[in-house]
Amino acid sequence: MAITAPPLVRPGWVWGIFIFYLITFASALMTQVVMRTGFLPVRPEQQAVMQAMSAADYVVALVIGTLQMVGATLLWRLRRQALPVLMLGLTLSTANSVRVFMKPDIISIFSPLGLAGVFVIGFTVVFGLVISAAILAYTWRLYRGGVLH
Repeated sequence: MAITAPPLVRPGWVWGIFIFYLITFASALMTQVVMRTGFLPVRPEQQAVMQAMSAADYVVALVIGTLQMVGATLLWRLRRQALPVLMLGLTLSTANSVRVFMKPDIISIFSPLGLAGVFVIGFTVVFGLVISAAILAYTWRLYRGGVLH
């Protein structure tokens, strides 16, 4: 009896990655819109954090989110361009996270949220980077296996 390797592509995984990025991107965008337009009440602590963010912070976040969504779409279509796009997205996301957490006033920006808020934000950032790295590793495996064309 021959032992066969598991298939590199599992359609559920590719679909799952695409849907994950779609939901993440759409919900982040929608949340910002409803908070900025006043449809979603914002506590003063959250308002302080939002006011501390510059226009450049929002542009960078939008660019990173768009790159990740494009990369996920390319992966869903099994295109080899998914690898460099997702790699660039992860690199920029990591660099942006380091940049934000290296700001001298980072404690004062997030202190209104309390210790639990700071923990949740830190956990969310780390969790997002780990998930993106895992998706990139899967994409690399598909690329090396000749699945992406």
